[in-house]
Amino acid sequence: MSERPPAEDFEDLYENAPCGYLSLAPDGHIAKANKTLADWVGTSSEALLGTPFHAILTFGGRIAYETHLAPLLRLQGFVNELAFELLRSDGTKIPIIANATEKRNAEGRHCFTRITLFKAVERRSYERGLIDARNQAQVAVGAGLETAALREQFIAVLGHDLRNPLSALAAGIGLLERKEPLSERGRTIVAEMHGSIARANALVANLLDFARGRLGGGLTLSRDADQPLTPVLEQVAHGAADIPISIAAMTGANLLTISVSNGGSTIPEEAREQLFQPFFRGAVRKSQQGLGLGLFIVNEIAKAHGGTMNVSSTEDETRFTFSMPLIA
Repeated sequence: MSERPPAEDFEDLYENAPCGYLSLAPDGHIAKANKTLADWVGTSSEALLGTPFHAILTFGGRIAYETHLAPLLRLQGFVNELAFELLRSDGTKIPIIANATEKRNAEGRHCFTRITLFKAVERRSYERGLIDARNQAQVAVGAGLETAALREQFIAVLGHDLRNPLSALAAGIGLLERKEPLSERGRTIVAEMHGSIARANALVANLLDFARGRLGGGLTLSRDADQPLTPVLEQVAHGAADIPISIAAMTGANLLTISVSNGGSTIPEEAREQLFQPFFRGAVRKSQQGLGLGLFIVNEIAKAHGGTMNVSSTEDETRFTFSMPLIA
């Protein structure tokens, strides 16, 4: 007769689990924490009792808690796989992934918030591995090797993950505007920060459009032949204040042609041959920001419509021309 396995020690299972366990009171103070979590942050379970959860979070972690975890818990009662960082007693940080649920009584009153924490060090190692792989891919492309797919997968991951810190920053700035008294200079700085976040979001959108186009998902198009074209052209045309922008649109021989031209420096022939390649920016001033994806995306949209993009450049003008068949 085989021996029965020993009974599990549930107290030891809780205290020394391979993950952190945490229970929060409704006011956000720690009601119970296991030894694993206490060891991670460099203190004891007893010392954590009654401590605000914010005390063991980094600044970014506090924003993630206020703007993501707490609202989602109130809305749906649970949150899965939220990434933020714990703050150790020595000031170092621990990347973690958290799952949380609310414990409510029969009357629906909130009793506790239970949180399970998992170290995400391996995930950070994976991200660093992606960065290393991206760098290696760039070297390989320069040497003529066919490894561009790895770089584009990295860009897709990077573009996706960049949205989380940008959202946290935007939420934090919004909290400052609503909750904190700001001087005139403070309001100006906050407005500049909003503008910087908007520009960063636009760059992320370009990254994701690029990734979708290169990884087979294609660019999303919305076609509506009933919508007038003139207001759209008038809205998006822009350039230097002292140089006129010319826009021409015409149809003929089952072909729609739209061209935009303006003055300025001539684009060299060798640069014109690469204008529609991703990440090509040519000679630009240090103050000019961008990823070199705009014309690539324009060209991909043209191809998605069954059309083409062309560029000509002389001392008098530079002209970009889009052509597509009227009937596919």
